[in-house]
Amino acid sequence: FFHSTPLSLLPSQVQVFLALWADSRYSGFMNWFTFHRATRPVRTACLHIAGGLGFWLAWLLIGFSPAHAATLQAVTGNVVVVRTGILLPAVSGMRLQPGDELRSTVDSTDTGEALIRFDDGGFLAIRTGSAMQIKRLPPQDVLSTAGTAVFNAAVYLIRGGLRYITSKASARYTVVFETPTATIGIRGTDLEILVSDVAVLDNNPGTYLKVNAGAASITAPNGAVVDVLPGEVGYGGEPDVSVRGGAAVRRTAARKVEVPTAALFKPSSLDQQMR
Repeated sequence: FFHSTPLSLLPSQVQVFLALWADSRYSGFMNWFTFHRATRPVRTACLHIAGGLGFWLAWLLIGFSPAHAATLQAVTGNVVVVRTGILLPAVSGMRLQPGDELRSTVDSTDTGEALIRFDDGGFLAIRTGSAMQIKRLPPQDVLSTAGTAVFNAAVYLIRGGLRYITSKASARYTVVFETPTATIGIRGTDLEILVSDVAVLDNNPGTYLKVNAGAASITAPNGAVVDVLPGEVGYGGEPDVSVRGGAAVRRTAARKVEVPTAALFKPSSLDQQMR
């Protein structure tokens, strides 16, 4: 509820200032009331009430922001954030949190795109006509602790595409991307993901993974896994049968494929800010 209010769009410093100001106003009022207006029993009850009101007002202004979150660094076109069922306009500087869903539109007059900067320094660009949800983010203490933590950060790509570049801090935990047809684990990677609801060449609808740097693996729903290296494209979906030379060849649900990468993974002007 608190994050769905317009106050959640204010910079964090402004929210803190307003909360402290509100709390000080309640404290000043109660000091006046204590010494000039009430008997001891009434003063005690009012002190409890005012303290509670001050706390709840501060909570309303600041909200319970997660210790680790992300920020919308840039937005072009029509992009919305769905938070607890409420549609909010996506604006640059807006803080995101686990559970938020981003939707970018595409039509004849508008193409929506957004660039997210995670608190660990990683970047994610959501492409036009896409929808994704931030499912889990690592707590802040994961970033301040040396070594590798047993924690998964997860993003669910519902449709469309995205590009993600990890940071050095991302190596301290596991980053997982999920789609309706695949799960992708990464290791120090610059990658692009596309969820296609139509066949591409002789490949059925599914998830396509392109690795620009580092390494990643794609896992199909049936558990089949394939590792993908720089310059390669992996596919995750359902096993199928392809006809080659007049013979039927059964193909695994997760495999490397030869597809027109330029047509599938289209760059964005926001990619230049992913550094």
